Amino acid sequence: MDDKVSKPTPLRAAIAFVLVSLLPGLLYHYVQDVFRPGLAGGGQETATITYLAGVAPNFLGAVSLTGGINIVAREMVKGVPQGKVDLGAAALALLGLWAWEGLQLFMPYGAFDWHDLAWTVPGVLIGYFAASRILGRRTRS
Repeated sequence: MDDKVSKPTPLRAAIAFVLVSLLPGLLYHYVQDVFRPGLAGGGQETATITYLAGVAPNFLGAVSLTGGINIVAREMVKGVPQGKVDLGAAALALLGLWAWEGLQLFMPYGAFDWHDLAWTVPGVLIGYFAASRILGRRTRS
């Protein structure tokens, strides 16, 4: 029994892209560019809201990137077990986002934060499980 990557139907791939990559990506930009700046001095912020607004872009970016890489990997990689492709996509997203956070230590205006690293992990896991589930199960040959 050989588990190979199942190529999702175009409809499944489109649904996965919208739900797991596009919507979290748009929400990321909303939080980053509209919601967080609107908190400053508005009198409505609490410590919890401020904290969640600070880590939300990392979480949402991780969901979006993991889902997008998974969708592309399913189309590009042939003859490799699906589980390895899905895990590879998640690992690539996680390591890439952690590397970006680490590089901020050396950037003049970077904002390295351990909490951002931590919130990337559940974002990658949700992106991994959601994309894998929507795109479909293994096929056995």
